[in-house]
Amino acid sequence: MARTVWLLDGDEHTIAVSDQAGPGDFVVRRTGELVEVGEIADGEEPRVAWFGEVEPALLPEMDDVMLAEDRIGPLQRIPEDGDLRAAIEGIETAERNRGG
Repeated sequence: MARTVWLLDGDEHTIAVSDQAGPGDFVVRRTGELVEVGEIADGEEPRVAWFGEVEPALLPEMDDVMLAEDRIGPLQRIPEDGDLRAAIEGIETAERNRGG
């Protein structure tokens, strides 16, 4: 199952009221100069389990993220070919393996 990647510009409540984003999807958001990455967790109100923050230069497909930032709305789907998703999965694996 392919997991969708979303750009979040706002608080996590935006995900709870979305009829498109769901558990297992990945989320990215800017935090100053860094990009925070996480996964929508299952629960009563969807929330994001954040894996950590990374330098934007470490993520592929940042052009797609920037295009999503230009669109209006607090939650934007990032159309990508899988490289960004694979990078986020790598960050998730690294976080899990280090005992984060």
